[in-house]
Amino acid sequence: MKTLLMFSLILFSACFTNLFSQNDYQNSGIGSSAFLVKGNSINFEFHQITGRKNGYTLQSNGSPQQLWVDLNNPEFLHAVFTNSQWKDPPFPDRTCLYFASTSGGNDWFELGPVPDSSRSGFPSIYGTSDGAVVIANHSSYFDHTSRTGLFVDTSPFQYLFTAFDPGVQPRTIWPRCIVTPNNKVIIAAHSTDGPAGNLALNTFDPDSGTFSGWIFGGQTKAETYSLSVSNSGKVGVTYLGDGIDDGDVFYLESTDNGITWSSSIKIFECPAEQGIAIGSFRGINLNFYAEEPCVVFEIVKQDFSTGGYYSREPSEIHFWSPNINGGVSKAIADSNNVPFAPSLTFMEVLTPLCRPVISRSQNDNYLFVAFSAATENVYVGIDSLTYFAGYFMYSSDGGESWANPEKFTPDTPLLNWKYISIAPICPVELLSPDQDYTITIHMTLQADSLEGSPNPLFLSAKYFHVSSVPYLVNAEENPFIVNEFKLEQNFPNPFNPSTKINYQIPEISVVTIKVYDVLGNEIATLVNEEKSTGSYEIKFSAKGLPSGIYFYQLKTSSFIQTRKMILLK
Repeated sequence: MKTLLMFSLILFSACFTNLFSQNDYQNSGIGSSAFLVKGNSINFEFHQITGRKNGYTLQSNGSPQQLWVDLNNPEFLHAVFTNSQWKDPPFPDRTCLYFASTSGGNDWFELGPVPDSSRSGFPSIYGTSDGAVVIANHSSYFDHTSRTGLFVDTSPFQYLFTAFDPGVQPRTIWPRCIVTPNNKVIIAAHSTDGPAGNLALNTFDPDSGTFSGWIFGGQTKAETYSLSVSNSGKVGVTYLGDGIDDGDVFYLESTDNGITWSSSIKIFECPAEQGIAIGSFRGINLNFYAEEPCVVFEIVKQDFSTGGYYSREPSEIHFWSPNINGGVSKAIADSNNVPFAPSLTFMEVLTPLCRPVISRSQNDNYLFVAFSAATENVYVGIDSLTYFAGYFMYSSDGGESWANPEKFTPDTPLLNWKYISIAPICPVELLSPDQDYTITIHMTLQADSLEGSPNPLFLSAKYFHVSSVPYLVNAEENPFIVNEFKLEQNFPNPFNPSTKINYQIPEISVVTIKVYDVLGNEIATLVNEEKSTGSYEIKFSAKGLPSGIYFYQLKTSSFIQTRKMILLK
């Protein structure tokens, strides 16, 4: 059995151009609509969503939830971002912009703000079984007070949202939402009164248009909670404690669509009473592996007597699931597998390793985690700010073991990558009767050049979509490991005038790929350089060549393979 793994990201990004890798960037001029990032084992092709820029860079106080993929129509992607066309406070036009794609992210269109008639921010997004989008955010839509609202589209891409008000008492903000298999919408939010500072949970029934009413959990901070639902409909929520539980992490669940909840269990305990201790901080995200909850969160040294944190000391990304490591959380990313750099970014409250998100494959075979990491690059202006990079890792055994984190954002141009979202469930497509299938991973990410943060002179952020080069490996082994040389048949074939060629390299090698005519004359050299382990794609243009049969050959010091292709004009 083989698995074709297709990685896809949507990047909320500053201006990019043409083609670059971790160590190479070729500028083709501002405004290019596509370029390629070459990672160690995965390539990412970027597509610009829109020319609209953004001046409000704070996407979330925790781990964002800004992307949803319709599993019944995996080419349908939906994303929502906090956006402002102002370059500095008070951002009077701040809104939640909704974008969508019907082509798997190759082409995007902007539907508009949600809601369309009031200031809003900090959205989360999910969808119903028929593909209609559900967006929760806080806004002044219902009255002059900013509070939680739920907005449900009538059908896919209609942009005819109906607003539903969960009520003014208690007032809640910073909502998260999910949709169960039977289309009940579960909301988790932060209560500002009655009782203040507590996790607040509510269930919306679209059939009746009514809410079940708020149920309160323990004390928590802004956006430091996450919801998820299993394939069977089990709903879980995880949150970071506050008050007497500051630094702790909790989990609870419901099997009746959020009407009743289990008691909270503590999955990470922080000795905050000591004053200075290692505790949970800001980023937290939840998913399921089969029916088992899986939580990722960040921990860092803190001074609980003053509320401060040690941003210049190493932090860690932890993973917890009840049947992994005896039910004790464990570090999956720290200074042992991610280069350490201090975080000098104070206002957005970012630790050196922060804001993790977690996804699962539709067939429950894999878990995927992404997070932001501080780099040694610093912007020096009115304040010193750290540039962050994005990292990705995976598990094929429910979190028992993890691949080393891999940086998937480029070194050049120098940009600040953060606020990663990941599709809660990555779609799987069956390719053949012998169980060949594809997994497509989607993420969103924001990047800017940082000049706008300490000295807001211009809007710096843009939106991009990115898709990876697919590659074939043996799924009965590890589907992410390239374990053999391989030169794939070009596609399309026959072709006119261009075609794509995929190949994979199991070890660092000097690689050449050349094209020959039927007489053995060399026509073109497509590759002539050292390549790291991984899978690659190249494009061959036969413009100017006559129709006929051509051969392309991959050659290393230990491997040669030749294939035939047909140019048909």
